[in-house]
Amino acid sequence: MKLTQLLHALSEAEILYLPEDTDVSGVTCDSRQVKPGFVFVAIPGALTDGHLYIEEAIRRGAVAIIVERPQSLDKVAEIMVPNARRALAELSRRFFHYPDLDLFMVGVTATNGKTTTTSMVQHVLRSYGIETAVIGSVAYSYGDVRVKSNLTTPESSDLHAMLAEQRDDGVKVVSMEVSSIAEAQYRVYGIDYDIVCFLNITPDHMPDHGTFKQYYLEKLKLVERVSEGVPVILNRDDPRVYEARHVTPGDVITISIDHRDVTITADSLNMAGGIPSFNYTVLEPFMTREGERESGSWQVNLKVAGRHSVYNAMAAITICSYYGIEVEDAIRAIESFTGVERRLQIIYDGDFTIIDDHISDEDNTLKMLEALEVISAGRPVHIVVAIRGSRGVLVNREVIAQFAKFRDKINWKTFYVTSSVDTARPRDVVHDDEREAVLSDLTTAGYKYTYEPNLTESIVATLPVVKPGEVYVLAGSHNMDKGARIALNFLAESRPDLDREKILEPLADRLMG
Repeated sequence: MKLTQLLHALSEAEILYLPEDTDVSGVTCDSRQVKPGFVFVAIPGALTDGHLYIEEAIRRGAVAIIVERPQSLDKVAEIMVPNARRALAELSRRFFHYPDLDLFMVGVTATNGKTTTTSMVQHVLRSYGIETAVIGSVAYSYGDVRVKSNLTTPESSDLHAMLAEQRDDGVKVVSMEVSSIAEAQYRVYGIDYDIVCFLNITPDHMPDHGTFKQYYLEKLKLVERVSEGVPVILNRDDPRVYEARHVTPGDVITISIDHRDVTITADSLNMAGGIPSFNYTVLEPFMTREGERESGSWQVNLKVAGRHSVYNAMAAITICSYYGIEVEDAIRAIESFTGVERRLQIIYDGDFTIIDDHISDEDNTLKMLEALEVISAGRPVHIVVAIRGSRGVLVNREVIAQFAKFRDKINWKTFYVTSSVDTARPRDVVHDDEREAVLSDLTTAGYKYTYEPNLTESIVATLPVVKPGEVYVLAGSHNMDKGARIALNFLAESRPDLDREKILEPLADRLMG
């Protein structure tokens, strides 16, 4: 592709210097990735400024530099734009020939539930031979490809490269988590979605956005920027999400457990054993790609725990129904969905039960505890909680505030708290004030706990005391990612009477930890 052809993608640009119309071989904002023929986009950031790396990019073979501030370059083309991040998205999308237009694009946003919902969509569609990719916080996957993700939503240059690869490999549908920071940083700018979903919003990611209001505004962009008539699934039971119906040009489809003034509701919800069964009931017909989806009610029996899983399932069934899968067929497939790594995942279900759950804020902590109360049904519960490191005192206090509500609702037998000193990545190190806030609030809530700095020692101390019929829980954000691997390997080593291969099965394709 010629440089001038590529530059036509920019919505706003001033060409400061253009010595020749050369061929372009790539687009990046990382000077270390520049190869001969690349366009380098200099992005000012919070930690560094891409303008500082322009000379390095030129040395590596860049043929054009996109800047926000004039650099008076005389060796390569120089183009000035008002927003370099937006320019990166526009150029990347053009360079890879607008791959999103050749794919059925599903966008899902929420504070919690994005991973499970997008994975449910992939599971259902692949069950009927429709190759579907997932782009999300656990993995980027399609076909036999499964790569651990670094960002929930990749940088725009990486995202469009990924979409192009998936398109060329025969993928038909992309089920993508759309994070608030991705919206704020223009990573998904310009994507042409075929259907989107907004499930919930609770306070989180404050370091990324500063205020809850700004976080909410970034979340809204997914539904605000869809084309007219694109289906927009909104959770009626979350007031802030429901408000989004006023700002979207799309066709709103509402889902609910608690209301009936909606498109789709969950009737006859039963949470026996913490595993939901309900009727997926279409109260108001809605349009699909193949015509009108008429009213009706269908029984759903999930295999994944928690009331929140009902919303995820309703959204996934609706997305697949819109794509063209019959409701009963979508339900048949979703009933065989066994969950996502570290999302209320039962990793051992033998003489006792081990549950591994990613808790990072007050909302998913509450959902975990609600599910645990029902699952345990009064049986003794042993838990190791990993403190969330380098995210501040507030988010950790909000997590413990949820535990305070369940002090007398769950039969706590053993309660360990750890900073995961032995396994934490540098960016997840627990600071003294975070640790002290957690321990202080647990004391105030009346918990009898043991603090052990290391994750491995916490598991080794607690797992042997679990008795038949009891429940063992590994709970935490990234500082618990290695917990399942430590626990299952320890269990396999310490219990020669058990089938080692079967115990370690959940680790076979594991990406987290």
